[in-house]
Amino acid sequence: MENIRERLETLITTLKNTPHINVRNAVIGDGASSAEIGRAKRAANGRLPTDVEAFYRSVGWFKLEWKHTVKEIAEGDMCDQGFINILPIEEVWGNWAGIIWFGPDDESEEEEEEDKDPSYGGDKGKNKAAEDDASESGYVDYSFRPVRPFDTFVPEACMAFLQPVGKGRKAQPADQVAFHYCGEELCKTRYTFAEYIDRLIASRGMFYWCESLCVDRQDSAQTMEFRRKMPVLFPDYDDSLFQP
Repeated sequence: MENIRERLETLITTLKNTPHINVRNAVIGDGASSAEIGRAKRAANGRLPTDVEAFYRSVGWFKLEWKHTVKEIAEGDMCDQGFINILPIEEVWGNWAGIIWFGPDDESEEEEEEDKDPSYGGDKGKNKAAEDDASESGYVDYSFRPVRPFDTFVPEACMAFLQPVGKGRKAQPADQVAFHYCGEELCKTRYTFAEYIDRLIASRGMFYWCESLCVDRQDSAQTMEFRRKMPVLFPDYDDSLFQP
């Protein structure tokens, strides 16, 4: 993850110097402290995904928003824009209860090794009981408890790390990142965090560009519009980078 801060600065400068791009917001946060990285690493059970620590030592967070003004492909909505929102590392490994998954926050409880349901990330009987009580205690859904969002580019979707829970909650996050449509869909990609960042920069954060990395989203309206518009907006677009 060499020169990542300089690469992001170059991205911002290049966009600002592109006549048909209006940069609305661009902020690169100071790198995370060793203490912040240490707390995140403990929450990740001792191991962060490959290249994550190197990234966050240089870049604490990153926000970018822009809009193009090419009338021929303009739609007058968010499809004309690009969004990036890389979260601070402690927020990534913070508590996503009530945002990404729903149910009692029992992070401190120890669980037995047997009778685990990997789709729930916890004790099968406990989760079933919680669901049975949903009408009394509120909505319960553990399905997306492994999701750790790191790029919340729009409110309803994100790119995320996956850190399985269960097995005494000692599992570590996978290196490959995933696309998550909040509460509905999870698409694992074959790309590591560093590979994602490379493609993020190349995509400029174009609206829903990350769906192009998902096998099941190749026919989505967002993926098709991304492939159609990018060569118009950015002549250096390389479609080979954006394959599932």
